[in-house]
Amino acid sequence: MKPVSILIIGLIGLLGSVLAAPSLATDASDEPLFSLTADAEPLGVLLQEITIQTGYRFTLDGKWQDHPVSAAIANLPLEQGLKRLLRSLNHTIIWDADRRITIMVFGKADPVRPSAAVSYGAPPQDAEPDIGLPADDDTTVVTESEAVDTAETAAKPAAADDSPEDGASDRETDATGRPKPTDE
Repeated sequence: MKPVSILIIGLIGLLGSVLAAPSLATDASDEPLFSLTADAEPLGVLLQEITIQTGYRFTLDGKWQDHPVSAAIANLPLEQGLKRLLRSLNHTIIWDADRRITIMVFGKADPVRPSAAVSYGAPPQDAEPDIGLPADDDTTVVTESEAVDTAETAAKPAAADDSPEDGASDRETDATGRPKPTDE
């Protein structure tokens, strides 16, 4: 046989095995839909109701079985509905074989950060202190332009009429242009 024929037969075999293999990606259209309304209902009870509607069985740590959950879910795909149901908790959902789902809860979500349930969001950045206001350690915050202006002013020789009468012009200044303390 010619090498081209072997290549074509190999590609046909590979294509056939790819088409015959089950898809690893889950499509939302393949997921069962469920609906429920809950007002401070135990999470374990709600998961039992979802099991009745979808056929999926859940594993959840016993200490979260009684966690109160409030939600109104109408005909949502399983994954989307579970995320909504668990939005008040830091959690992960593990899709096991044989229609089993393990829910691992790590604690309650931070209510201050509404993006806490979004796993793909960028982490929050620490806020810079307000310019010109004292920082937490009572030091004065000086902007870069203020530091440059002060340094330029300190570098210029003082005119005769600009010199202070208390003798402060004889003292050394720091980087901000302030007189350094003396040992007097």
